[in-house]
Amino acid sequence: MRVPLKKQLARYIRRQLLGTSLRAVARKTNISPNTLSRLRKGEAEVLTSTIDEVRKGFKCTLQDIFPDEFSKTNSDGTGANVNPAPKPVWTLYREPEDAPIRPVMAFLGFIFAQISLFCRQIEVIP
Repeated sequence: MRVPLKKQLARYIRRQLLGTSLRAVARKTNISPNTLSRLRKGEAEVLTSTIDEVRKGFKCTLQDIFPDEFSKTNSDGTGANVNPAPKPVWTLYREPEDAPIRPVMAFLGFIFAQISLFCRQIEVIP
């Protein structure tokens, strides 16, 4: 069973707070002590901005904060949750090589359909 993100973040913050005051960590992460306390208890909602502040403040990676999300297996030991390595962002949004041709082909298809319709109306094409 997968551990919720809220609990994983709370566990990471509790580990980072060992031997350090809540106010010092709040200054370091640029998060209010109240929010940090609620995150530590698992009561606050996990926002991407909060995760980013924690990551920047502790100079860590997302894998450090959420190790269960990057693990090769589920917590019950089965390999059902095997995820490939994430692709770089630029490959996710890169257009295929024929992308500039697609609008032109769609336009030509539209023109061909209009010509065919016109020819049928004047009975050139049966």
